[in-house]
Amino acid sequence: MADRTVFVDGTTSGTPGTNGAHYATLSAAITGESGAAPDLVSGAAILTIECSGNVSDTTSVDVVGFTVDATHYIKIVTPVASRHAGVWSTSKYRLEVANPAVAVVHLRTEFTRVEGLQVRKSASNANDQMIFHVEASSACTMQITDCLIRNVPTDAFRAPNIWVVSANVTAYLINNICYGSPDVVTPYASGIMVEAGTAYVYSCTVIGGWDGLVVSGGATVNAKNSYFAENSTDGGANSISATGTFNQTTCAANDASGLVNVGLQSIAINTTNFTNVTPGSEDWHLPLGSALIDVGTDTSGEGAPLNFTRDIDDQARTVPWDIGADSRESVGGGDLSVSLQEAQIGGSVF
Repeated sequence: MADRTVFVDGTTSGTPGTNGAHYATLSAAITGESGAAPDLVSGAAILTIECSGNVSDTTSVDVVGFTVDATHYIKIVTPVASRHAGVWSTSKYRLEVANPAVAVVHLRTEFTRVEGLQVRKSASNANDQMIFHVEASSACTMQITDCLIRNVPTDAFRAPNIWVVSANVTAYLINNICYGSPDVVTPYASGIMVEAGTAYVYSCTVIGGWDGLVVSGGATVNAKNSYFAENSTDGGANSISATGTFNQTTCAANDASGLVNVGLQSIAINTTNFTNVTPGSEDWHLPLGSALIDVGTDTSGEGAPLNFTRDIDDQARTVPWDIGADSRESVGGGDLSVSLQEAQIGGSVF
């Protein structure tokens, strides 16, 4: 068996387990492929699941049932040509699920990679409902990169955008935007929560409700060029809450957190630093004059997958790097007053 690519585009055709099959939903693709050809190791295969088209996929996803290893794995991806542009788009593929049983995406197959999806929980009920729930039964890496991850601000229960719960996992979280977390008095109302294991949080924009980032005791987070913020009105919240190990280089916060560098503290969630912070129409690109421009660290020389050189919009990062998922274009060393990401017609970014 060779590598195979299947497609999630709202249609159904082809034979599960063979190259070129089409599925109506990502959940159907996982079910079909795990039922037909689950052993990627014996098959010497990488399974790529491409999500594209103007599809509202409303079924939660449980990525389970495969035999994988570090070189034979699942990659769930929205191709660059058809993915979001760093702002929520209703004309692109989007996984938007109301009231998932556990999470919108429950990652339980080791070494899974998720790239370029826009994912949100569209409604919640009286349960703990995450967006990404990351765990594994054996030691592995997981990757979530270039994703737009949107929560329900009115949720009243535990609802991190990304929750890493397993000591077996080393999670690489790169170029992601997490926002919309509920304003609930619990550390679980966070943008990213690493309860166990290790996470590398690089070039992410993380807007939590009660906390931006939570690092529980026994867990380790290594963060670079990321912005962490809490958006609580109840008081007592933190941009970063760490009882575990938190290592950082040129990260920023919206409070006076002593966990980030002096000079990168108290960078507010406002339209000086971000294009649009209005609930429901947020745009986390960096406008001219943002305090997050040109204050980051070039990490392109690190080992894979941390040697990335582009931002969430697939725009090249240039030295000096910016903080967060977005990198502003610059000409002749100066920032453009209007970047491609910010040009809008009819509310759509192109």
